[in-house]
Amino acid sequence: MNNNKLLFLAFILIPFTSLRIGMIGFGEIILMLVIFLQIRKGYSKISHLSFSKFWVFFLLACCLGLLNNIFDSMNIVTRMKGVFTDFFAYIIVFMTVYMLESKIRKNDLEVEPFLKRTFYYFSIIYGTLFLVSFFAPSFLGYNLRSYGRFMPLVNNIHHGAMMFSVLVFIGIWVMENAKGKIKKGITFLFVILFILMTLQTGSFKAFLGVVLGLGLMFYVKIISFFKGKMKKAVIFSFIITIAFVVVFKLDFIYNKLTAIFSEEDGGGAREHLYRTALKIGEENFLFGNGPGPHIFNNGIYWDAHQTLLTAYLQAGIVGVIILIFFATRFMIYLFKKSVFLAAFIPIFLYVLGGDILRRIPVWFFLVLIYYCNKVIEKKKYYKNESSYII
Repeated sequence: MNNNKLLFLAFILIPFTSLRIGMIGFGEIILMLVIFLQIRKGYSKISHLSFSKFWVFFLLACCLGLLNNIFDSMNIVTRMKGVFTDFFAYIIVFMTVYMLESKIRKNDLEVEPFLKRTFYYFSIIYGTLFLVSFFAPSFLGYNLRSYGRFMPLVNNIHHGAMMFSVLVFIGIWVMENAKGKIKKGITFLFVILFILMTLQTGSFKAFLGVVLGLGLMFYVKIISFFKGKMKKAVIFSFIITIAFVVVFKLDFIYNKLTAIFSEEDGGGAREHLYRTALKIGEENFLFGNGPGPHIFNNGIYWDAHQTLLTAYLQAGIVGVIILIFFATRFMIYLFKKSVFLAAFIPIFLYVLGGDILRRIPVWFFLVLIYYCNKVIEKKKYYKNESSYII
C-alpha cells in the first residue's frame, strides 16, 4: 500500500471521533505514519507553502504566549493537560498540512482525483450509516443518533455537521465535472443526501452555511447570464439592495441574530465564555497565554468555543491578525470559483461560532480545495495559451 492510499484511508477514518481511544484513533495513527514516511520523499520549503506558513507563524505566536504565561506556575500546572492537548493537536495539524502541501508541490498527489474519490467514499459510508440510523440508533455499540439528531460515530454533532455541509459543495463540483448522465444523476442524489444529513444533525451553523452557500451559487449563476455593462449594473444593483436592507432593517437583523444566538446559546453559557475570554485576553493582549483552555469556571478550565477568541486567548492580537490575514487571502483566491467559495462558507460560520483550529478534516478540506482551485486555474491558463498559439 503506497503513501497516498494510506493518506486516503486516514482521511476517511479521522472524522469518526467515536472510534478514538482518548485523543487518538486509527486514522490519526495512520496519518502520523504517512507524515513520517514523507520524510523519505522530502518536504518542500515552507516559504512556498501558504498553509504551512500560517501554522509556523501561529505556533510561534502561541509559544511566545506560553512564555508569557509560564511564570504563573500554579496556573500552568493546573492547565498542563489542556496545554499539552492543544499544542500536540496543533503540531499534528501543522505536520498534516505541511505533508499535504509538500506532496502536492512535488506532484506526488493528484488533488482533483483525490478530492473526487474522497467525496464518493464519504457518500457511500455516510449514506449507509444514515439509512441504518432510521432503523437503529446505534451501530456496533456506537451512536448513530442522539435525541433524534444524526451524529454517525462522532462525539459531537458538529463533527458530522461540518463535514456534511462542506461535502454538499464538493459534491456539486464533482457533479459539474462528472461524465455521463448516470454519474451526474448519482452524484446529484448524494448531494441531496448530504443536505438531508445536515438538516438531521440539527446544527443551525451547518444549515445556514448550506443555505448561504447555495444562495451564493444561485446569485453567481444569475449574473453569469449578463455580459459587459449589464453585468456590472446587476452586480452594482445587488450591492446597493443589500446595503439598503442592512441600513433600513439593521434593528430587525440585529434582533433576529441575537434571538438565534440566544436560542443556540444553551442558557447563556456561550455568552459567558465569550465575555470572559475577551476580559482574560486583555491581560496578555499582544501574544496571548499560549495553547490550552484559559477560562476558569466551576473548578474547570474551558475553551472559548470560538476560533477567533481561541486565537486571541492563545496567541493574542498577533494570532488574530495572522488568522484573519490568512482567511482573507484564502477567500480572495477562491473568489473566481463560486462552488469552492461556497464550500468555505460553512467552515467560516464555524470559525465564528466554533473552534476549527484542531479539526484535522477541516484542514484537509481547506488544503484540497485551495490546491484543486490552483490546478483548475492552471489548466485554464494553458488552455487559453494553446488557443492563442493556434
